[in-house]
Amino acid sequence: MEPMPLAPNACYAFEYRVGAADSAARLPLQPGDAFPDVLATSRMLALMEIAAARLMRPALSAHALSVGVGVELRHAAPTLAGEVVRVTARFVGMRGALYEFEVEVSDRAGVAGSGRHMRAAVAADRFHQHAMERFGAALQ
Repeated sequence: MEPMPLAPNACYAFEYRVGAADSAARLPLQPGDAFPDVLATSRMLALMEIAAARLMRPALSAHALSVGVGVELRHAAPTLAGEVVRVTARFVGMRGALYEFEVEVSDRAGVAGSGRHMRAAVAADRFHQHAMERFGAALQ
């Protein structure tokens, strides 16, 4: 799939109210796992991915979607449930066929997290078929 360009420094931002379901305290899988009741790093990353994916929409053909392929993330400060965060993705350029973004989450106290995120444009049907083949081969 040939990548379609985005405008240099194109940005996408949205606001999101952190809820109880976004809390790291919801992560434990077994007794003894303990995490604070603040925005989970995994949820912060998901919000950053959403911003970058939305920014990529104009570069995608009708039957394509984008998938995350890499991330460098720094979770710098805790954000409490109920707070509103601003999530921003800025396109910094292409690395071969990959789209590279600077991403940031901030709240009213300042920057809570930042990083770089890479995404690829893929044909949705071929991507799903590849996943099916991959797991079919693993069963043999």
